[in-house]
Amino acid sequence: MVKLLAKINISNENDYLKAVSSSIKLGQKKIFFYLNSHVLYEVKIDPELKEIISSSDYLIADGYSIVWAIKKLLGKEIRKVVFTYSYLEFIRDFFIQNKIPIFFLGASKLNLDNAVRIEQESFPNLLIAGYHHGYFDKHLKSDEIIKSINESKAEILIVGMGCPI
Repeated sequence: MVKLLAKINISNENDYLKAVSSSIKLGQKKIFFYLNSHVLYEVKIDPELKEIISSSDYLIADGYSIVWAIKKLLGKEIRKVVFTYSYLEFIRDFFIQNKIPIFFLGASKLNLDNAVRIEQESFPNLLIAGYHHGYFDKHLKSDEIIKSINESKAEILIVGMGCPI
């Protein structure tokens, strides 16, 4: 657990934006993962999940319990929590200004349809290359969804699915 907490390498919105920007400019595929207390519990009982999270390029503290644990166990201080639900508010302008197409994966069909509609109405210059709800049989539909994501030419894939997936 402590090793995973020590791997957290994004501690504010500026770090997040720099990492996303750099990845795009260099044409690199990077994995950003939010670590919250539920996920931290799940990695103790799911070795595959632990490996996935450990191999991510960027790990972000999601919630005050993780910030507190980092401070108490590692003596590191994170001054600004980058919550999963707030990322789009500060990175959306970057996507719009740089004409970066995004793909949303996750949520129920109804919630995702509503979210996409609101984003398109409120931010008409935001390039939404595609989207797919998160309720599918991963054994039957994964290849089809991956193909759809790749064909969309999205440069950013935003996954909003529970954990473990």
